[in-house]
Amino acid sequence: MDPFRYVQRPKIKNLLSRFNEICPECGHERRISYIDSYLSGNTVCKECKSRLKLLSIPLPFAMKHVAGYFGMSIDEFKNAANQNIVLKKAMLSFLEGIGRYGVRTPQPLGSPFFVIVSVTQKCNLNCSFCYNNEYHNNGNSIEMKNEKVKIVIDNLSKAGCLGIGFNGGEPTLRDDLCNLISYACSKDLIPLIATNAVLIDRNYAKDLKDAGLCYAQVSIDGKPKTHDFLRGKKGTYDYTLKGLRNLVNAGIYVSVAMVANKKNYTEIEDVLDIAKKYKASKFEILDYQCIGKANDGIDLNPIERLNIAEKLCHLWKEVIKNKEKISLLYKNPNFYISMKKTFSDIGTANLFGAAFPQEAMKLFKYSKRMTDGIFSVQDPFSPIATSCEAGFFGLYIDTDGTITPCPYMPLKIGNIFKDNFHNIWTHSSILNLIRDRSNLKGTCKNCENIIYCGGCRARTFNMTGDILSSDPLCVKVSE
Repeated sequence: MDPFRYVQRPKIKNLLSRFNEICPECGHERRISYIDSYLSGNTVCKECKSRLKLLSIPLPFAMKHVAGYFGMSIDEFKNAANQNIVLKKAMLSFLEGIGRYGVRTPQPLGSPFFVIVSVTQKCNLNCSFCYNNEYHNNGNSIEMKNEKVKIVIDNLSKAGCLGIGFNGGEPTLRDDLCNLISYACSKDLIPLIATNAVLIDRNYAKDLKDAGLCYAQVSIDGKPKTHDFLRGKKGTYDYTLKGLRNLVNAGIYVSVAMVANKKNYTEIEDVLDIAKKYKASKFEILDYQCIGKANDGIDLNPIERLNIAEKLCHLWKEVIKNKEKISLLYKNPNFYISMKKTFSDIGTANLFGAAFPQEAMKLFKYSKRMTDGIFSVQDPFSPIATSCEAGFFGLYIDTDGTITPCPYMPLKIGNIFKDNFHNIWTHSSILNLIRDRSNLKGTCKNCENIIYCGGCRARTFNMTGDILSSDPLCVKVSE
């Protein structure tokens, strides 16, 4: 068992709550002043130094752990953080999380890293597994107004978030998407989109890149006939491949995402081959979630999900052996189980709830990415992280401003246009319940994989009505 799991250190817990004000002596926000001094070696004023003395306890710990995770020395990481405001915000978020919750694994943050925002319900396709029945292309579809999206961006920036994911519906149906991406960049947020890529021609891809788009998740759900069937429109596959090619050629980091179900799970290798052929940076399998339009008749059972996990691990082993520039990901409870069977040496980053094959780390080159930006290069980036991120690293905001723990969990915890975002993140009883994994029940509570998995909280809620119950579609639960 991880010795730091759920440790509460009285001298650290909540110590940051009194360091939010502006220092009357030097005029700087105290936490940022201290972080800057720690990274650059510059001295801080006596007032800040006195008030922030306790930060000398968690800061070196957090710095050492995060630097080690990226395979960098402390000095390399300090230099990178000095040049990269996003990295500096990540350190502040970790520190605030340690100060508020104590050291935990995974570590809840002071603010979410990435927030997915549904900016429109409009969609040019009719996917059979869409998680929201209201997402379609007609006059009744809701679209978040431009000024309201900017209010969301302002709130996320103020809260210290790292990035915003523009989602839908289909975000490229908005004629102001590039404007919103540019605005997010001006607020030091990393912009991402999730798209079917049907509308992305060469010029539009260039416009997205010029606006500052860093990352695009493109959906491909099998061979041409399978993809078109699941996406509800014939000919979609060809347009998606053109969009994928245009995004990659524009220099954008692209992840190919596949929603696995009974109709397509035998075609995983075909989609991976497409991702490789078109030089995508990542291939990820998404779990089928039985909400919205989804039909549980094509959902996969635990054994089928385990078979997918094992297959992907073997494919990952081949990718590493061949030194191919693509990373693989499957956020499913069975994936970590399969990793331990497939790879002899598993690396972990407990604060992130992440696990990965040690031999895979040779594919990841972090130094340039840390100084220039997380998605500044198109080489592989993500290690294999299997932990549920809801409440730890991410949130979801719907088109009307409703905030939920994730897109697949219709459990309202607030509204960005009515409530203080940072207060929701910090004080939500639902989020704080799932942040402490000692609250989990049944098999999940006693599982040795609890740090790197924790089950899917959305699925447990949707299938059992209990957000803390064991994940019904984990093979360990079904045994």
